[in-house]
Amino acid sequence: MKKLIIANWKMNPITREQAERLFELEDKKFDNLEIVICMPFVFLREGAGAQDCHWERQGAHTGEISPWMLRDIGVEYVIIGHSERKENDKIVNKKIKACFQAKLKPILCIENQEQLKARLKNIKNIKNLSIAYESTWAIGTGNACSPEKAKQMQILIRRILTQLYSRKTAEKIRILYGGSVTEKNAAEYSLDGLLIGDASLDANKFIKICYAVNQKS
Repeated sequence: MKKLIIANWKMNPITREQAERLFELEDKKFDNLEIVICMPFVFLREGAGAQDCHWERQGAHTGEISPWMLRDIGVEYVIIGHSERKENDKIVNKKIKACFQAKLKPILCIENQEQLKARLKNIKNIKNLSIAYESTWAIGTGNACSPEKAKQMQILIRRILTQLYSRKTAEKIRILYGGSVTEKNAAEYSLDGLLIGDASLDANKFIKICYAVNQKS
């Protein structure tokens, strides 16, 4: 199973011209990696990833984007429940269910084991799900969670998935780390991938991260 590297551009960049310069990241190929760029809605295109979606198929939800709309333009992945959005578990749960119904591949963000259980409540099939552990004190601070702590969370998450589903199912879920990942520390995280924020806005830094992880895989 290839490691999953997610670039989360957040609310960046400002212009399409700037975005075009970053799109070159999509053209880089690594034997051991799958790279997905999650960009703002205005830049979305086939093969890209989204940063959020609504849980309804359509309706009177001004300013929202449906999972089915994302699927229609060729989006495959979507980040759900990122800590910066500060959404409650019930909302995140509904979004995850909608993503599966629309045949999208959700990247579920969690900060702790309680969130994992609540956000997967009453979801029977988690095929194509990825889980990103976000160390909240590390997000945007420059102080990354220790590789040891991240590995411990990966083990705990997989144990919980085994309890909720099965060992076979749990082993197929990619568990990522996200929080102040840089080209200097990326290779230290022996998880199934990374969720990268600020460093994904610098093409050189992002490519260095990919090389480092690919080489170690």
